[in-house]
Amino acid sequence: MRAILLVACLAFSSGALADDFSKKLFEARCSICHQLPEPMMLNAKQWKIVLLTMQQRMQHLKMAPLSEDEFKTVHDYLSAHSR
Repeated sequence: MRAILLVACLAFSSGALADDFSKKLFEARCSICHQLPEPMMLNAKQWKIVLLTMQQRMQHLKMAPLSEDEFKTVHDYLSAHSR
């Protein structure tokens, strides 16, 4: 029983840590150019379109776009907190 509780606690805390990391990445990369939007403003599909548009704008401005991993992390965060 204790082992099950320990595994559940570790899974929850690693999920919480991952979400915290994802939020910090979103805040760090997106606030460079504009005020942060509320994730609940859009649904997951809409966020993907917005992120793809932001990638193009970043390239146009000669800024480093999100890497594939960063894109996925930010999109996963926004999707998890979207409407």
